Amino acid sequence: MKADWYACLDNRVGFKGCFFRQFFRSVGRVDYLTLRNGFINVHLAPGSKFNFQKYIKRSLEDDFKIVVGVSPVLWASFVVYLLLNVRGWHALFWASC
Repeated sequence: MKADWYACLDNRVGFKGCFFRQFFRSVGRVDYLTLRNGFINVHLAPGSKFNFQKYIKRSLEDDFKIVVGVSPVLWASFVVYLLLNVRGWHALFWASC
């Protein structure tokens, strides 16, 4: 795994190759199956009250808040910009000032 990372840094493989590698073979099959079986054994054991759909929803909402989290001030300024974006007013010029 480290050898792949250093190959990207040395530019032997190229950054395009490293970019696409993360989508197709980022984790080996054995590692994936080990993680999957561990997750199933821990969370789906008999007597467990684990709700997978609730878990996925909560984790995706948390990730969404981190990645797309925009402050209310930025939202408000964007809405004001859209309302004031009238032809000839040069709203983008005044917003940058």
